[in-house]
Amino acid sequence: MRRSSLMAVALAAVLMVSCKGSSLFMEYPQVFAHRGCWIENYIPENSLDGVEMAARYGYPTTECDVRLTADSVHVLMHDPRINRTMRNASDYSEIIPKTYVKDLTLAQLREGYVLASEDPSCRKPIPTFKEYLQKCAECGIKPILHCDIFSGYVEAQELAGSNWIAFSTEYDVLLKVREMNPDVLILYAIDKMEGDKTPEEVIAKLEAIGGRVGISSMNRNDQRAEMCSALRAKGYEVQSSIVPAPHDMAATKNGVTILLTDFAWFQTEGRRPVAKFIENASYVAEGASFEHTWDEMEYGAIVVKVCCKGEYELTVNGSRTYTISHDKKDTELVGIRFYKTAPSISLKCLKDGGSVKEIKAEVYSL
Repeated sequence: MRRSSLMAVALAAVLMVSCKGSSLFMEYPQVFAHRGCWIENYIPENSLDGVEMAARYGYPTTECDVRLTADSVHVLMHDPRINRTMRNASDYSEIIPKTYVKDLTLAQLREGYVLASEDPSCRKPIPTFKEYLQKCAECGIKPILHCDIFSGYVEAQELAGSNWIAFSTEYDVLLKVREMNPDVLILYAIDKMEGDKTPEEVIAKLEAIGGRVGISSMNRNDQRAEMCSALRAKGYEVQSSIVPAPHDMAATKNGVTILLTDFAWFQTEGRRPVAKFIENASYVAEGASFEHTWDEMEYGAIVVKVCCKGEYELTVNGSRTYTISHDKKDTELVGIRFYKTAPSISLKCLKDGGSVKEIKAEVYSL
């Protein structure tokens, strides 16, 4: 059952229509799952379960972090220590002393600890990089290797040929990766570059790497429209790295080609939405609001497009809020994955004189 409410002090021309056309029109960036398609308290980050969940949601690519054990085995782990993401295997208690990956052998890691999850079936040993690559191959997913040590890329080359992506802040390591493999996509994380970066400076770095290459950054200034336009004109990728809401909307609008994300989602595989909604309306009074809610779904995603003029607050799924401010009618786009959630949209006018040409939403069951 759908539940909707429409409240407006002044409302002109409201038209409800069925949405039988194609998917929402706007250029989508590629969306890559950060540390796998993890789900808080359920699917651990950097886990094989996260790869399988990424396949379920339709992500074409999933990122992992690689570290070396004391006996030189590449394993999946973001932090130097295991304390945050693992628990003692004997009783699932928290790991109190600071425990570093580099100080333990693979056997010690696997015998003494499990990945943290409220679901006992997900409390598994730390995966090796080799197991991760095998799982990606089984699921038809291209892996991104976030690694600052060259040996990790050598193992990727040996096990996966050219079917992987290199991603690092270590420029010299990436130069060696290009020398080793002329074909893989390389994403240079430019966060360590000092000062404000000009497109020309960044392009010079990418030209020196050569081949299929692009940047990645957590800095929103690096995702500005000027940077995106200059790099895309050269055929380079621009990856926005794990920006929170509402900055995912700004990165999408500025023209990033890739969102590396913990929550964003856009349709890329021809899946059909299970529910669609279009509202054509003009909101002219401060406080006017529109809300629509669907029934709870276990695994799903929602894509929302808003074309408006004025100042509005858009809230998706009750948890991610975006402020929209336009002098003339313009379009904003967001896509969000969810788990055990009743998907919803809420649009509220913040200032008199605004108008909404259209709001669209598509809900997907995954």
